[in-house]
Amino acid sequence: MNTVKIFYLNCDALCDKVLFDKNYRAASAERKLKIDRLRFDSDKRLALGADILIKRSLGELAREQIKTNDFGKPYIENCAVRFNLSHSGSIAMIAISDTEVGCDVQKTEEPPLKVAQRYFCESEQNLINESNDKAKMFFRLWTLKESYIKMLGKGLSEPLDSFAVRFDDNLPRINNYCTVAEFELAPAYCAAVCVQGSADIKQPIEIKIRS
Repeated sequence: MNTVKIFYLNCDALCDKVLFDKNYRAASAERKLKIDRLRFDSDKRLALGADILIKRSLGELAREQIKTNDFGKPYIENCAVRFNLSHSGSIAMIAISDTEVGCDVQKTEEPPLKVAQRYFCESEQNLINESNDKAKMFFRLWTLKESYIKMLGKGLSEPLDSFAVRFDDNLPRINNYCTVAEFELAPAYCAAVCVQGSADIKQPIEIKIRS
């Protein structure tokens, strides 16, 4: 059975300019260019945090050139290891697997419920309407659906209403061809991972940004 490892970090530590500059200097030229193009400091911290995650979790593989497919999914050419990144608010995460994998994290702010009304399946809309915490249910569904789409690697060319998330005894399910799991990486955040086939999805491990 495939094993999926998950790592995450809180990018708020990079509010420390000395710590930010130290890790920025160690980033690749490509990552620096991406950071420099970003307008807001919060986005710069997330982008740098993603670079730290890649290095700390992938080890020597992080030295290889990371490419993206036509839909923006990252991969390492000629390598069996698969990974996926996501970030929101101040949290960045990475999921690593031997088969195709997708992950998503979202800060649970005011939910755009109109998105659910327009793009979610009817059964998912019912889950939201019947929930005592509509915001949390929306983001649980959103992260699970996003992780599935990111696993497929087709971007939003896969319509959100072409598949439905369901819960069996409060455990998420999508179909028989993938394994999904959800986590709370920090208060007021929802996160999910979806991997192709049967898998043992390990509990997330927090990475601390070194001073």
